Amino acid sequence: MLHIGCHLSSAKGYLAMGKDAISINADTFAFFTRNPRGGKAKDINQGCIGLDALVSVINHPQLRNLPFILETPNELAGYAQEIALLKNNFLE
Repeated sequence: MLHIGCHLSSAKGYLAMGKDAISINADTFAFFTRNPRGGKAKDINQGCIGLDALVSVINHPQLRNLPFILETPNELAGYAQEIALLKNNFLE
């Protein structure tokens, strides 16, 4: 399956960014918690976005079936904890 998306501005927030993606019929939505040119990714709930916002995104009706990429500054054990945290907050 071909997934197509593009870079969208997050200046108006991630919800607006998602709505922009939907408005152009993009079927892929990705956002990053840091500037790729500098800085470091933060653990979930320690950065600017926070767990509540991530839970809203992964449970949003128009986004919940899309693939997500989780970028955190962890090693495998830390990845496992953060993946479990999101899975435990995903509404079936």
